[in-house]
Amino acid sequence: MKKMTTNEIADRFIEFFVANDHQRIEASTLIPQHDPTLLFINSGMAPLKNYFLGIATPPKPRLCNVQPCIRTTDIDAIGDRHHLTYFEMLGSWSINDYYKEGAIELAYRLLVEVFGFDVQRLYVTVFAGDDALQLPADEQSAKIWEQVGIARERIVFLGMADNFWGPAGKFGPCGPCTEVFYDCGEKFGEAYQQGAEFDTSGRYVEIWNAGVFIELNKREDGTFETLPLLSVDTGSGLERMAMIINNLDDVYQTDDLLPIIQLARQYHDDQQTLRIITDHLRATTMILAEGVALANTGPGYVPRRMLRKCLAIAIGAKDNCDEIIPLVEVAIKTMQHRYPQIKQAQDFILGQCRKEIAEFQPVVQAGLKLLSSRLANLSSKTVDAETVFELVATHGLPLDIIKSYLDRHGYTFSEQHYQQAIAQHRAVSRAGQKNKGVDTMLRAVQGIDKTVFVGYQQTTAEAQVISLLRDGEQLSEISDSDEFFLVVDSTPFYAEAGGQVGDCGTAQGGDAKLKVLDVQKKDDVFIHRAKLIDGCLKKDDSLHLAIDNDRRLAIRRNHSVTHLLQSALREVVGTHVAQKGSYVDDHKFRFDFQHDRPVTSEQLQTIEQKVNEWIWENFPRNTEVLPYEQAVRRGALFMLGENYREVVRTISFGDVSIELCGGTHVESTGEIGLMRVVNEASIAKGIRRIEGITGQKALTSLQQDVALLRNACELLTVGNDQLLERITRLKDKKTATKVPSKVIAETQFTIDSKTITVVHLADADGKELKTLAGKKLADNSIVFVLTIDQKNNYRLAVASNKYSAKDLLNTFFKQIDGRGGGKDTFAQGGGKADSLTFEMVVASCKKICQGC
Repeated sequence: MKKMTTNEIADRFIEFFVANDHQRIEASTLIPQHDPTLLFINSGMAPLKNYFLGIATPPKPRLCNVQPCIRTTDIDAIGDRHHLTYFEMLGSWSINDYYKEGAIELAYRLLVEVFGFDVQRLYVTVFAGDDALQLPADEQSAKIWEQVGIARERIVFLGMADNFWGPAGKFGPCGPCTEVFYDCGEKFGEAYQQGAEFDTSGRYVEIWNAGVFIELNKREDGTFETLPLLSVDTGSGLERMAMIINNLDDVYQTDDLLPIIQLARQYHDDQQTLRIITDHLRATTMILAEGVALANTGPGYVPRRMLRKCLAIAIGAKDNCDEIIPLVEVAIKTMQHRYPQIKQAQDFILGQCRKEIAEFQPVVQAGLKLLSSRLANLSSKTVDAETVFELVATHGLPLDIIKSYLDRHGYTFSEQHYQQAIAQHRAVSRAGQKNKGVDTMLRAVQGIDKTVFVGYQQTTAEAQVISLLRDGEQLSEISDSDEFFLVVDSTPFYAEAGGQVGDCGTAQGGDAKLKVLDVQKKDDVFIHRAKLIDGCLKKDDSLHLAIDNDRRLAIRRNHSVTHLLQSALREVVGTHVAQKGSYVDDHKFRFDFQHDRPVTSEQLQTIEQKVNEWIWENFPRNTEVLPYEQAVRRGALFMLGENYREVVRTISFGDVSIELCGGTHVESTGEIGLMRVVNEASIAKGIRRIEGITGQKALTSLQQDVALLRNACELLTVGNDQLLERITRLKDKKTATKVPSKVIAETQFTIDSKTITVVHLADADGKELKTLAGKKLADNSIVFVLTIDQKNNYRLAVASNKYSAKDLLNTFFKQIDGRGGGKDTFAQGGGKADSLTFEMVVASCKKICQGC
């Protein structure tokens, strides 16, 4: 076989199937869209389930692509020669087109004629059947393999666990499959003998699932039903294929992974450890590139778990986690040649990793040091479960790191008494409910031609009624005033998408008059929610559609300003800022973004100033339709985790903003008039939200503030320049009496230009702590206020306008046991004081402030 890079293999695969009448489709993001049964996309067919169920129509019966995947079930198997957490799947599909014969013939031709595999080293497996489930053996596939050139002795029948695929989630399309294995030679084990066990983990490596024959649907109750159409799903791991074609010993020698493992060798020499680090850091990089923040639940738990395992290995080897960052940088550089969007997410990826190091390294160092001292006092190689529980519950050391450490040093512990903790620390939860209405709507519009959208250029249009829908049912006419859904062949109404609300307006034709209340979109079919005002509307009637133009203009202003806002945020706050969502209507806008601390008032003022300067520059809007990769390479910003088509629409304003966007926008920034920020707050850990207004509403708001300022000055009989000073004196006078508690001790220190004060009050309540913390904050970056009551309970308050007080408090509790919570600006909590001293608290505060 001729050696090839992973890029060349992927290109040859796609070229072969395109030449055989398959349409290449864009890959999905790693995060499933509208599928709560999956944490991540784990196969090429997972995003295509609705095609196989017959509730959505594919663009063509024959499809192919290269799909990034994450399989969390393989995490514990990482370290062998061919398993990976993140991998790329070469996939081809036939949806109610060719079936077993066509799939097997294509597989044989690709492997032997295109890639040049020696047919004598190819083995295939087929489904042996399952009597309990009344599923027969797949003799048909075996005969087809013989016909194309595979000898009968190299055809192996295997059971349900090996040769029955799916479903991709808990239920859905599935069926028997046939897989192709490559004989890697006697170096990796004994040769297969008919009737003996077929070694699928050593000598014989799967290179292609050449056909999942999707003929069944697994119901939620575990039973199976026959699907209305027969389809084929194939998949081949790109890295595994590259390993075999290039005659490599493992997937870590392929061109995508080799640069990472080569750099890792500078720090480690154990082969299994090197593979774990290489796999986990690349998988973490690819998940974070989707905009997924590290978290304790949901999708963010998986990269956190993998990254922490790598950090624990680094600490065990070098007592330093800094070596992780260069490896992540290499992973970014290696993968961005196929996924250029990673470059935009680079600051976010590295920022998440650095933040995790700062928070987690002290915990692991202290925990492993304690574990090591406990092991030194043991007389056997068995650790009691109580010790493990203490390390997890009291010292915050994750259970899988403890298990890994014990395993590397030859120790074991009983998991029987620790079952609840194992379940708790392994839990990967994902909230979400299946939207049962989606399937009904998809079925209702199935087969309807896509709507022609003319709303970028027009505010009115002539159209013909294609479909009238109510409760998922097709109707021939509407004659009452109840709400219904209307589909027409052409529309100027924008359908809700990308955070922009749908248009409203009117429609009339013949004697029918109706209001259009909202517009949604399913598979490029625009569905107008409407209400009949007069007359009768029938299918095939002609209509004159007109949007509410004043409302559209207001929406355009609010949408365009979010683009300018994102650019200003990246300039002022940092390029790690990544959009996490937005909402724009005719009244206001909001913009959600990745950032782990409050945006200061000074930063907000600068951002507001920049946006308004760009508005007054009156930059013209430029709209281009470009190939996705070309747009990303040009620097277009996009929403991490969103699925984009092969050709995308870009919106730019001068040289200050360029984004992928399908929404409606102003002709030039001057139309926005004025922008005001009205609120900035946290909506989730690591995610902030800015809300604002534009145009006349912004001017009205400004005038109201000026009037309020004028009235306040008149009330206090001072000028504008004296108002703040007067209010401050009044506040100080009022609050001075609210801190009766005696200050026992106070200290102030500076770390990296941060001024920190720690105060010890005699037996004070929470309100007194908060009052003093707020008073001290004016002259400090961070304030800690401690009190210990007569029952020997301590309470600590933390205040900061620049750093997350809640995060600082939680970090404190990792060192000194306690519980509490709060917000980014103020948090408090406590626990048993025991032998706690003010000096211990000061030392702990210094330590956590070094990492913030």
